Amino acid sequence: MPARVGAGAEMVVMDVVVDRCAGLDVHRDTVVATVRWPGKRKNSRGQETRTYATTQR
Repeated sequence: MPARVGAGAEMVVMDVVVDRCAGLDVHRDTVVATVRWPGKRKNSRGQETRTYATTQR
């Protein structure tokens, strides 16, 4: 189903390819993980982000 995003009279149509996604941001001292999923209401998203400390030797 195409998602419609517009600004003024300009309209851009995109196909939703993936419903759920996740990302990792890796740093020396931390790792940040974010997960996104379809929300309960139309055109909404749920999201959770967690930060984890890393260990060093």
